[in-house]
Amino acid sequence: MKIDRSQMEHKLYGLPEQITEAKVIFDQADIRLDAKIERVMVAGMGGSAIAGDILRTVAMRDWDVPVEVVRSYHLPHSVDQHTLLIVASYSGNTEETLSAFHEGEGRNAKIFCISSGGELMERARQRSIQCVQIPKGLPPRCAVGYLTVPMLLAVHQFGLDLRQDIDETVAVLASLRDELSSKEGAAAKVARKLKGKLPVVYTSYEYGTVAFRWRTQLNENAKVWVHTNLFPELNHNEIVGLGTPAEISRRCFVVFLRDRNEFSQIRKRIELTKKIISPLVSGTEDVWSAGTSSLAKTFSLIYFGDWVSFHLAMELRVDPTPIERIDYLKSQLALGKRNENSTLR
Repeated sequence: MKIDRSQMEHKLYGLPEQITEAKVIFDQADIRLDAKIERVMVAGMGGSAIAGDILRTVAMRDWDVPVEVVRSYHLPHSVDQHTLLIVASYSGNTEETLSAFHEGEGRNAKIFCISSGGELMERARQRSIQCVQIPKGLPPRCAVGYLTVPMLLAVHQFGLDLRQDIDETVAVLASLRDELSSKEGAAAKVARKLKGKLPVVYTSYEYGTVAFRWRTQLNENAKVWVHTNLFPELNHNEIVGLGTPAEISRRCFVVFLRDRNEFSQIRKRIELTKKIISPLVSGTEDVWSAGTSSLAKTFSLIYFGDWVSFHLAMELRVDPTPIERIDYLKSQLALGKRNENSTLR
């Protein structure tokens, strides 16, 4: 019996081409964001919001304009006419994002939308708000290239040029995918180590976006619970509690997301933490970034985690695409009341 009935494997394999296509889509949209901005705010949820996280990660290192990601119905008070508000909803119908879009209009923010259609695209066009329409038909978490690239290219107009980094990212991912997709490759080996365990993902603050993506991909694709935390903060609290309850700690497998150019003190903290926790957990594994630019390194670790989530789903014999609990929750919210006859698994 086929497990991957909706071809998640094919969707993951095609990410390099998706990123390349997203560049073409953005250029054809002829986006012109003529405004003086002091901050960038990205409004989105789930798979759409991760694109904003990637922009924030890159901007933190290479740009002097602050970027914030809002996963909520409401925008921070700081949003005003000097804010570039990027509203991203793959479906175009995400209720939290539509609420943020409405608030942004009321604050006179400079709004730019990314969506495959839906109500967001309709509202944007009615109000002559610039938008990029991306292809339909994917789970939002599989559209990370389509959602991220327009954001990365939009900010070029405000001084952050990432085109070469995008090209490097495509090359790096293309070079990795045969190894990562293989049943005998590095991602599959990590997945087998995670089978039957509670995955724990640790990394530095700079790669917090990647740890979050690993968690959500393992949640949605492999249908497993995951814990994440960041250095150096976890050394100021979590390291004390790890090990209790012992029966849970012994079922944890810890993945450390690494960068060969990581700050020397972070390297020391990771190695010391491994020494402390190794007797308390079932095992540890280092996963290293590839590439030279911040964008390529970030995407390489994201791509590794995406493939781990796929291989773990295959190990657990679960179809990675369906997200029944999310679909159920959305249907009940849309009804406005709980249907007592509905089933939830």
